Amino acid sequence: MKKRTRRQLQGWGAVAVAAVAVAAALWVARHWSVVWPVLVAVLATAVVGGAGWTLLRSHRLAVGQDRAWRSGSAPSTPSPRI
Repeated sequence: MKKRTRRQLQGWGAVAVAAVAVAAALWVARHWSVVWPVLVAVLATAVVGGAGWTLLRSHRLAVGQDRAWRSGSAPSTPSPRI
């Protein structure tokens, strides 16, 4: 068997990746009725997770600011005059 260069092996790796991508695309096209509900569920999970993370982050920031204010280490801001 002939010794192959790294470039030749990388070329075959690219061909293999392309073949797998084409096979995956064909499978998805044939089984779209099964695939789309999964995609919708993943998207919905990502949206709900992102919203939950945003709410948790906002809560933690507010709690941290409140604790800083209560301890008196918050930067002094002038009170608004009415």
